[in-house]
Amino acid sequence: MSGRAGTVDARELGGLLRRGWRWIAVGAAVGLALAAVLTVVVRPSYRGRATLLLRNATAMPGVGLGMSKDGISPLGIASALAAGTAFDTEMELLTSRSVLGSVADSLLLQAEVVEPTGTAANAVFAAAAFPRKLEKATYRFTREGGGYVVRGPGADGVRATPGIPVDLGGARVTLRRGGLPERFSVRLVDRDRVVDRLVKDLSAKRAGGEVAELRYSAYDPATAAAVPNAVVAKYLERRKTTDRGVNEHRYEFLVAHTDSIGAALADAEGRLRAYQEASGVADPTFTGSREVEQAIKLRGDLEQLQVEGNALREILRGRELSSGELAAYPTFLRNGAVNAILSRLLDLRMRRADLLERRTPRDPDVVTLDRSIAQTEGELATVSRDYYSGLSRQEAEMQRQLAGYRQTLAAIPRDVQETARLQREVRRLSETLVALQTQGLQTRLAAIGEGGEVHEVDVATPPLRPEFPIPLLNIALGLFGGAFFGAIGLMIASQTGQRLHTPLEAELASGLPAAALRPGAPLLLGGIEGWRTVLVLPAGPGGDSVSVAAALARTAALRGETVVVVDPSRAPEVPASGTGRAAPGTALAVPAVEGLGTALTPMPSSGGDGYLAWYAGDAAEPVPATLRTGLGKLEQHFARVIVALPAVDSPAAVALLAEGRCAVLATRAGRVRRDDVEQTAAAARRMGVAVLGLVMEEPSRRRTAAA
Repeated sequence: MSGRAGTVDARELGGLLRRGWRWIAVGAAVGLALAAVLTVVVRPSYRGRATLLLRNATAMPGVGLGMSKDGISPLGIASALAAGTAFDTEMELLTSRSVLGSVADSLLLQAEVVEPTGTAANAVFAAAAFPRKLEKATYRFTREGGGYVVRGPGADGVRATPGIPVDLGGARVTLRRGGLPERFSVRLVDRDRVVDRLVKDLSAKRAGGEVAELRYSAYDPATAAAVPNAVVAKYLERRKTTDRGVNEHRYEFLVAHTDSIGAALADAEGRLRAYQEASGVADPTFTGSREVEQAIKLRGDLEQLQVEGNALREILRGRELSSGELAAYPTFLRNGAVNAILSRLLDLRMRRADLLERRTPRDPDVVTLDRSIAQTEGELATVSRDYYSGLSRQEAEMQRQLAGYRQTLAAIPRDVQETARLQREVRRLSETLVALQTQGLQTRLAAIGEGGEVHEVDVATPPLRPEFPIPLLNIALGLFGGAFFGAIGLMIASQTGQRLHTPLEAELASGLPAAALRPGAPLLLGGIEGWRTVLVLPAGPGGDSVSVAAALARTAALRGETVVVVDPSRAPEVPASGTGRAAPGTALAVPAVEGLGTALTPMPSSGGDGYLAWYAGDAAEPVPATLRTGLGKLEQHFARVIVALPAVDSPAAVALLAEGRCAVLATRAGRVRRDDVEQTAAAARRMGVAVLGLVMEEPSRRRTAAA
């Protein structure tokens, strides 16, 4: 016979589920009830969503800077890392407690409208002032005449009139003048609690690229949309006032000076026009002489020469000169002789540096180069002093020439000279104003890019439907969730319950291979092939060992084995002839067993060539010794002997349980307990009997051995 070996029969699993439909039904009913309670009791919550572009100028991708011929350059990687860091910084500033605290104050979030649900605080109060610390309390407003009567901690009987402030537990609130319900309830909470709730409920994350997404859940749609919008507005406002860079301050400085230069230019133009109208001189080029132009030009050259001489005098005054200081002087850069000396000095220093890589400073070649460098620096200093002397002589000469021009200009009318001076002043101020305006424009463009391009992309709108609870979704989840947990409960109950209803439960509970006893079907139970004698022990109430023994015998006969079933508890069925043989006309010829003292009754074998007989024991002398003797004689004549014992503690079981024999447990579905199976199996093992498996009979399919 082939063994079951722990396999799970789909019909058994189906039977388990059919038996546990009550568990699933109860679980589904409980899930539906919870879903209904959740839908009715829980306050609806709404979610608002807004998006914000956080683009920083330093994070703008450069086409030529971030890429190289081998792919992404280190500069591109650094730029990407800087962009990510800048975005994270802006996200932290966006959701900081200072910003959220300003939002809580502007939207009056310390006042929460409990009833009617879905109402924002600013729809009830026109204004409110809350202290830093506030005890949590609920106040109920009931309309009475033209105002409201307030009920709550410290405010019982207080009358609140729309438009007039009223004190509630330390807070000072003002009701709106219109659109208020007949009655409503407001809960006042501490500001720190409100900010903590904003920090917890406000979700800020990267939506993609440089776009940040803000989400907030509230009990009314207006607040759900107003909070993200207010957070964005407060953040942008703070950036405009506190997040300005160097370029922004520089731009303000340039704007202020541009205004002052513009005012000075307007004043100069006014004075020029007034003087021309008073003197009658419109253009000094027509009324003056060439000496005026030469004097003006000479005066400009002299001023430039004086500035240059003063700067060089400061360099040469009482200290050693360095080639770097002299090379930084602008005029020397345009002087060919000085450039030649500087080029020679640079070449000597480069040769010395190259030589020091291989030699010491005391090396003769290095010493020679040091001398050449010192000599060249001396030449540069000499040239600089000579140049300064030339500047002094040139300045003296210009002073002499200017004195001559002054004598000539003394004859020119004073009004012509004054007109020229005023025109020069206007020209100077005009050029200065244009330069300042140009720098201001460039600085403004730099300031715009410095702070980054930050603006709101999607404005949060009040949601039309609540985010939670959703009735249909809750019902579906409650139904399927309850059914699922009901099935889980059924499996747990079948694992831990005392009564066993299916072979699957019995197999999981006892660890023994289990099979179901079905009418007309072979009883396949593995491990019996190697045993000549099989003892069938009933386990628990209702266990029919006779039916199980008969089923095992029929299965063995189908395999061509000679088999006999022994039932010590039944009276012998002797044929009418009294010869101890089978009655004439039986399907099987039953051999007589000499000295057995009783008859063998043939049994239907349902086909097959083997012998199938029934031995009912000796009614005259039913004692254990007789059973052991008779069983030994049957084992000599039959290939398989199956004994249906009445109980594990019966005299017959005590007589026949011995080493070298195996046992099969017979149970009845719904009546056997886990402890019955374990105790019966343990008793058999203590007698040295191997327990091969368990056979479960369903009540509707119970059959007698004779059937």
